[in-house]
Amino acid sequence: MLPEKRFLLSDRLVDPNHCTISFTDTVNKVELRAMQVLLCLIEHAGKPVSRDMLIETVWRGGHISDNAINRIIGLLRNQLGDNAKSPQFIKTVPKVGYVLICPVSEVEETEEERVLTKLSKKELQHSDVTSWKNRVFCSLYQHTRVYIGLLVVMSIFFCYLFLAQSPTVHSPVVAKVSPLTFLEGQEFAPSLSPDSSLLVFSHRNEDNMRWRLGLMHMKTKEISFLSSAFENTNYPSFSPDGRSVAYIGFNSSGECEIRIVSIENGGFAESKTVTQCKQNSVSTSIAWHPSGLSLYYTDENLSNKYMSAKMVFSVSINGKNKRQLSQPFNVGRGDYAISASPDGKKLAVIRNVKWFQSVVMLFSLDKGSWETLFTVDYPLNSIIWSSDSTKLTYRAITGHLNEYDLSTKEDLEVALVSQRISRPMSNANGDVVAVAGNYYSSEIWKIDNPFENKKQNIISNRFIHSSSSDSSGVQSLNGDTVFLSSRSGTPEVWIKKSTGVEYQISQFNRYGIIRQLSFSINSKRLLGTFNSRVFIYDFETKYMDFVEGLDNVLAVTWGNGESEIIISRENLGNWSLDIFDTQQGKVIRSLSEDGVYGKYSEKRNSYFYIERNDNSLWESTEGKPHLVRSNFKVTHPTAWQIVGNSVYRINIAEHNSVIERLDLSSASVHSIALGSESFQMSGLSISQDGDILANKVSLGKMDVVKIKY
Repeated sequence: MLPEKRFLLSDRLVDPNHCTISFTDTVNKVELRAMQVLLCLIEHAGKPVSRDMLIETVWRGGHISDNAINRIIGLLRNQLGDNAKSPQFIKTVPKVGYVLICPVSEVEETEEERVLTKLSKKELQHSDVTSWKNRVFCSLYQHTRVYIGLLVVMSIFFCYLFLAQSPTVHSPVVAKVSPLTFLEGQEFAPSLSPDSSLLVFSHRNEDNMRWRLGLMHMKTKEISFLSSAFENTNYPSFSPDGRSVAYIGFNSSGECEIRIVSIENGGFAESKTVTQCKQNSVSTSIAWHPSGLSLYYTDENLSNKYMSAKMVFSVSINGKNKRQLSQPFNVGRGDYAISASPDGKKLAVIRNVKWFQSVVMLFSLDKGSWETLFTVDYPLNSIIWSSDSTKLTYRAITGHLNEYDLSTKEDLEVALVSQRISRPMSNANGDVVAVAGNYYSSEIWKIDNPFENKKQNIISNRFIHSSSSDSSGVQSLNGDTVFLSSRSGTPEVWIKKSTGVEYQISQFNRYGIIRQLSFSINSKRLLGTFNSRVFIYDFETKYMDFVEGLDNVLAVTWGNGESEIIISRENLGNWSLDIFDTQQGKVIRSLSEDGVYGKYSEKRNSYFYIERNDNSLWESTEGKPHLVRSNFKVTHPTAWQIVGNSVYRINIAEHNSVIERLDLSSASVHSIALGSESFQMSGLSISQDGDILANKVSLGKMDVVKIKY
């Protein structure tokens, strides 16, 4: 639990309760573990803090490598704007530890904040005074005009009942987030035993990318791991009596099973197979019936050898009585997350219907009927039942916790969460655990023009990086770079000026999927999509506007002129690639009936696009298309770009990433291998001088945390 008080480190404002570091106009989100390390340094400001002290204070004496501590210190320096070689905040003391060398002061609550905390009490006092005045007035008036007074009293009395009983204003509380696990790598899919004494989760690290089940004693923090013949074990779920854990086991060969392992003497014991799951399935959602005699889980159609939508199944723990409970949906990933109500009468099911849209549905186990509850415009991955089976709690698009009342249909924000969390889960006691952190972390690297003088070895350097994920960098003609970052807690658009200054330019202030950033030809405007809605940002007015009528766009880029854009849309499996005029607010012509991604070349005054059926590259000049190259697969709308007379793309060749340049004049292709570099197959940007911006991805840090509110 973090303290409520705030601190000033020189001009940096540290708010532990919200896990932020602020200065000038920038607010940076800080990992919970990093904030705990910073608080330890603040507590001993001016004095060296040893690594052993940090391990004992922050990690409660767990086994932590030097790399883990170095990573946290590096994150703090980055968020504080510090430099290890000439530190202004955190100084390394060789063979000892670290010391906070900047001025430290505690920030007191302002008068405005004190007034706000007392506001509700003053309003209640005012309400009481007003009510007594009304009563006195009614009494006096009654004695003066008996008959008329009686009518007035009755009227005022009813008005009093209506007005004095003002509606209750619901205010969410600030949730307390406490770390539970401390392993290097990633912890995922947590599940608490019914009595909250044990925590089961999956874990992996970069040295061994295979998932394995871990079991932790909540008091001693002792962790043991499941020995399994399966390469991966994941998605555990405790039985109602806490004596067993159901999970999925799968191998790279395609073998997949839903299994149960017994818990004996506080550790994993014997395991057994319940049922087979589809070949190559690597994910599921498992829930127990309150009787402990059957399971509910999600899986694909076993008879379909291709990837298909997930559905809900039930099966007895002895492997018998397997039933399919839901029907396949023709759009989206299907039913991929479930939760059984404590009374055993209902299943809450999360159905993915689009890339970014999820529908929460209710399945009656008694009647076999389905009911749609609500829709959210992001990938929801878990949902929590209240102990009385009347409410559902979930992570809202804001990143906080919302509660949905099944009877009143009210959807209220109930808890503010300072960290980015996913997969919140609860047990019979109502204790909530979740995963804090990012599944992957991303940085933007600049690759010196690899095609100049036909260099054999690429030269790359970190260009944009932080403790959050930075990706999708795009450069303008004047050297400015826009990119996506989660530094402020939610994905936003940022800009790095040619001077090196970085700041946020969008204010979405909620979770969402931002895609396809691109500068206009004169670099005065920025185009992109937010949750498949097209937006345009004007750098002169600093105003962002959404384009009306474009709410289901998968890809967008600039066309010919300042008002023309190329849009790609999909509806029930049918794709369309059109040219849209933002001033007229309508499609002015179709570019391709089967095209998926399009680009405009100012130099050639023509349009390029990829055909979906055969992955061929086409060029359209004055409405006349011709084939440029067959077998030109593009995996993402930002994985290719046209600069001058060349088409660039990131591709895979012999399991390695390569950057290809297609010369449109000679039709020759030149490839540069990226070697072992972990560059992503999207986020490609080419400057006019041939330098390349690309995303470099690594595993993010994820821990299991406890959430109390």
